[in-house]
Amino acid sequence: MTLECIGLIGETIETFVKQALPDAHEWEDSFRVVRHEGAYHVEADIPTSAMSCWLDFDVAKQGGRWVVTSLSAMRSGTGDDEDSVYVWDAQKKSWQLSRENEGAWM
Repeated sequence: MTLECIGLIGETIETFVKQALPDAHEWEDSFRVVRHEGAYHVEADIPTSAMSCWLDFDVAKQGGRWVVTSLSAMRSGTGDDEDSVYVWDAQKKSWQLSRENEGAWM
């Protein structure tokens, strides 16, 4: 794949994995990129020791530079908590129980 922003895409996934998914493995080639109206949408299915994590983000050119314009991630719980869904809170840098967890995801 020859994209101007491939370095930013790889860096974004790697940073996310280091911050949020210490149990991730074989994630380096686990993403796909879709061009959308002059920007790119990235979807990554990142394997972990439990359930996979689904990471989505957009990359667009702003002021002559490629930047990440949005980022979201979700994963399920483990063990007795396997029916729960967690979303990544980038400000708190932690997983939070999804508000939709009250039955919408189950």
